Amino acid sequence: MMVDKRVIYEINANELATAGSSIGGILNQLWIDKRIGMSDQTWRSWAEYSNTLFFVNNKSAYMFTDNQLTDISRTGFHELLRREFLARLGPGYESDLVGGYDVLHNEYIMNVVAGVWERDSPFNEALIYGVEQQALQCQSTYNYDKYLYNNNLLYGMKDAKTFELGVGNQIDGEDMECYVTGVSNADLYYDKEFLRIRVNSNSKPERVYFYDSYQDYIIDNYTNFIDTVAVPLSMKDYYGYECYIPRHLVAPHYRQQGRVLLFKIVSSTDEEFLVASTGIQYKKLK
Repeated sequence: MMVDKRVIYEINANELATAGSSIGGILNQLWIDKRIGMSDQTWRSWAEYSNTLFFVNNKSAYMFTDNQLTDISRTGFHELLRREFLARLGPGYESDLVGGYDVLHNEYIMNVVAGVWERDSPFNEALIYGVEQQALQCQSTYNYDKYLYNNNLLYGMKDAKTFELGVGNQIDGEDMECYVTGVSNADLYYDKEFLRIRVNSNSKPERVYFYDSYQDYIIDNYTNFIDTVAVPLSMKDYYGYECYIPRHLVAPHYRQQGRVLLFKIVSSTDEEFLVASTGIQYKKLK
């Protein structure tokens, strides 16, 4: 219960009077739902900026502002959050858990590492949520104990060291592999044969992988791929990088057919790699 009350003090700190609303009494009630909160040590995921609080618990990811609690994962990444993030979150302090806020890009970073005593554990996941876009921006392999924002720069701290984030294309001395996943689902009620792919980017992608279904994508069971490092001419620049989509890798080497095509565009060498748009050419099948 919130009561509007003001205490007025004299210059010598003695209490002079108590002032309040002309209505008096209880002005508003705020009920706290104990079922949703930073339970079981998940307070470590909190991040705050501009009177807005972000946190993750063992159910979902939330934003709290103006006395309103919003499940931000329901904007389209709840399945990914449960599969990649919450599955790594153990009880108590069994997992590393940390949150941060990038003021420059208005992004909330939630980071979990499975196994608090396994500092080099590969089982980590960082999800970055865009507040302005109200959508998940990307997944990352960030693995830091704390995030710090200062003067339009974001830092990550671990192993008694501080690293500036968002610059360069290496983590721990190794090139980072970044990727963009896309889907072609035009004319959804028709079976199609997918012929060509076009990637409008500032540099040539290193590889492009193709998948028959979302389940195959989850386990990275690709049907075929394009490797422009091994075969530079496999994609040519026609004011955008284009090529024919190859047949399946395994016999009987079917063409890529179906109602939906998933593809993953990969690059690790260009620090400023940017995919502006993609396009898929296809023909309908009878």
